[in-house]
Amino acid sequence: MNLARVGIVVIAILLGAWPVRAQSPAAFRVELDREAVPRGPAVAGYVYNDHLDRVGNVRLRVEILDAAGARVTEAYGWVYGSIPAGGRAYFVVRLTAKGAEYRVSVVSFDWLSRGGP
Repeated sequence: MNLARVGIVVIAILLGAWPVRAQSPAAFRVELDREAVPRGPAVAGYVYNDHLDRVGNVRLRVEILDAAGARVTEAYGWVYGSIPAGGRAYFVVRLTAKGAEYRVSVVSFDWLSRGGP
């Protein structure tokens, strides 16, 4: 085996050894504001970040439910700015229709930095 191949193998092993953090939406909690949002159908509330890292580009899915709890349609929105580790951020997502109930979940986000000491 020549030196170039050994170098490639070593680099491949080292790159594979770096820890990878999975995106875990389970470490988020959503609190809906039950007051009506002015100007059209929308939901608003807070997303709580229970991760140990600050996150950003948080994308939300709002499922619009009927009175029986069945999904009628869905809408997507963003939490603007970043959410610190253990912190929260406010959001408003415009909807295409009103529902009897709403279910909000985090569908994606980006890691920004390690939080805390």
